[in-house]
Amino acid sequence: MRLDMLGFSYSLDPFSFSFRDVLNKDNIFVSTKDQSLVFMDKYIQMDLLLPSQKIYGFGERVREFGLTEGTWTMYATGQDSPYDDGTGRLGLYGVHPFLLVQSGNDKGDYFGLYFRNSNAMSPVVRFTDDGKTVLSYITIGG
Repeated sequence: MRLDMLGFSYSLDPFSFSFRDVLNKDNIFVSTKDQSLVFMDKYIQMDLLLPSQKIYGFGERVREFGLTEGTWTMYATGQDSPYDDGTGRLGLYGVHPFLLVQSGNDKGDYFGLYFRNSNAMSPVVRFTDDGKTVLSYITIGG
């Protein structure tokens, strides 16, 4: 199967990639164009431009599911915390790096991002003035 049939495209100079809606090419789900992309042996940072500020997920929480701006550190400690204080710094037991994002189309569709990694990670959410989100996914390991 060709990657462009899945909505994946990339550029080599400078390197960037994106995923688009295969039915509507104007609807970009995720893009790294003009964003930071750092891969080292013990550090990874990938900044993703997301089409909306309506994002949900990252970890086990017992209160607010929608994410606000800030750092949402996750790491598996093997100890459960009784409550989430709303800052994203207290999880319950495990690490669940799944994110649900509202699509940029006018139907209000959603898509999911899953970051498969068991290392400590600190996704940073920043909202832009044009209604989009920059997600800086930072993790140790390589």
